[in-house]
Amino acid sequence: MAHGPVTYRNWSARARRIARALDGVEALAGPFLRALAPAGDPPEIPRSILCVRCDHLGDQLMTTPAYAALRAAFPAARIDVLAAPWGRAALEGNPHVDAVRPGVAPWYDPRHSGLAGIGRAAAIGRTLRRAPYDWGFDFRGDPRVLLFYLLPAARRRFGFSGLGLADLLTDALPYARGRAPLDQALDLAALAGAGAPTRTPVFVPGTAARERGAAALRRAEVPAGAPFALVAPGSNRASARWPAERFAAVARGLAAAGLRVGLTGSPAEAPLLGEVGRLAGDGLADLASGVDFATLGALLTEASVLVANDSAPAHLAVAVSCPVVAVFGPSDPALTFPYGDQGRSIALSGPSDHPRPCWDARCASDHGFASVSAEQVTAAAIRVARPRAVPA
Repeated sequence: MAHGPVTYRNWSARARRIARALDGVEALAGPFLRALAPAGDPPEIPRSILCVRCDHLGDQLMTTPAYAALRAAFPAARIDVLAAPWGRAALEGNPHVDAVRPGVAPWYDPRHSGLAGIGRAAAIGRTLRRAPYDWGFDFRGDPRVLLFYLLPAARRRFGFSGLGLADLLTDALPYARGRAPLDQALDLAALAGAGAPTRTPVFVPGTAARERGAAALRRAEVPAGAPFALVAPGSNRASARWPAERFAAVARGLAAAGLRVGLTGSPAEAPLLGEVGRLAGDGLADLASGVDFATLGALLTEASVLVANDSAPAHLAVAVSCPVVAVFGPSDPALTFPYGDQGRSIALSGPSDHPRPCWDARCASDHGFASVSAEQVTAAAIRVARPRAVPA
């Protein structure tokens, strides 16, 4: 598809330079690149759809309403998602997805960076081209995803313009930086004729996850039916973590209000969980050990409330209708927590001396964290907490 002069909408100056360079390559090598696309015309009604989302758990959860929209519009189509290893757990048991295929994104994952990661991405793209899809969607908006995955995988390609390589798409919307990723994903689905049945993330804990959750509560000596709160002080970015001592103060406040309090997080967050536990004093339940993402989803279906940073657990709580109080620093809740239910899903942030969102890990600003008090968070959590019924 042809475009006029490009106004690049990538978040960072570096990304805009990369996009400009890729467009320069495309201008010279366009016919060669388009030859990588599968041959044949796509049908009006797709028989197979590939959705590409190779980033983190929270981003994957925010895209699940778009998968639900595609399923509702095209119930007979096969819908697969290409996901990176660190994001695929968000799709476990998703009723709108037929299969999750492995992907990598070495350009923003240091664990798979370098030439080896690029080689893996290219190999996955070649595999996709051997059995192409009718339609494909790049829900993140990344020209590298388009080049490596969407172009060889799909005859009809939906994505965002203004980010680089848009001429390799067949259908595009301008990328809108001020619009939440959840809504941008729904916009892209709507471009394909799929209306939104929901804006709520989708996650359905299975029977096995619920059994593991019940076992975790028994190990932590949380009495059956007793109300309990979960505290998740981690985040995939150290700069996006509210201070450990404030999480500890919230844990003490929730315990004083009569809630059993459990700490949860990933294995990599064990040192942080230990620090919060030490600062809070004795009595916090261990609801991290042996608790994977699906099991956390099951625990959240039973919990009275979750207190967390802007993180995957906060999105998971929304998906399973658990009340949540999420504390925001460098990220913008209007973009990454666009749920707007102040009766159950609360985003708290203080005034920041630096624009949000801020992706610079070296930024010296505290992004308003100091203005969010433990008392404020505790009061909000107690206000939205739900009782837990004792089984008959």
